[in-house]
Amino acid sequence: MRWPKDWGTRTAVMGVINLTPDSFSDGGQFNQLNRALAEASRQIASGADCLDLGAQSTRPNAVEVGAEEEVKRLLPTLRAIRAAHPKILISVDTFLAAVANQALEAGADWITFHPEASVDINRSLQLIRDGGCKCGLAINPETNLDFVKLFLKKIDVILLMSVNPGFGGQKFIPKTLEKLRDARALIDDSKLDIYLEIDGGVGINNIREIADAGADTFVAGSSIYGTDDYRLAITNMRKELSKLEV
Repeated sequence: MRWPKDWGTRTAVMGVINLTPDSFSDGGQFNQLNRALAEASRQIASGADCLDLGAQSTRPNAVEVGAEEEVKRLLPTLRAIRAAHPKILISVDTFLAAVANQALEAGADWITFHPEASVDINRSLQLIRDGGCKCGLAINPETNLDFVKLFLKKIDVILLMSVNPGFGGQKFIPKTLEKLRDARALIDDSKLDIYLEIDGGVGINNIREIADAGADTFVAGSSIYGTDDYRLAITNMRKELSKLEV
């Protein structure tokens, strides 16, 4: 069991590895296995609590790849990271059942997908849980939280997108703070063990405010790999978070 005993009772910083050749944020450089593994190792050594892997392009009007191509991009890196770092938690973003199935076997700890892309959400969630993996729904900025209520007892993670997927260099959407507060209230009222994750525009200047609104897991992509000193970037984010944890 890789999940730390205190997971969910503290905040966590998540690094990102984009495995698509057309990634807007890193120029597609991590589509190569050796570079992806080196990047993962660097982020882990610098203090990332977990990693998020994605192999499906979210660029606007991008050609959707099938399961075979997504698996080809994802699994070698997932297996390599798992072998090199057996204790690190790994999240995988996908909406294809065949990919989720193989990601489970390759060592993913939780799988999150956008419900808009799934033909059968209930089946997808059940598949992931049956495989012994935690599962979550990624909610786009314009998607109402009422939608999540339909699946609350079937998920372990609510991921709120705080930027519109597919566009690089976006700033955090301010109205997401209120959505976070609503999601936190929803989780607390349910008494369910659900993590509240945030993705998009998270950095040292706003991470404390975002945490104060209820998030406990922070996807920090360019806020980490867009800097020269990963450790300093993560340390500074933790310092901001610690001001809420005293």
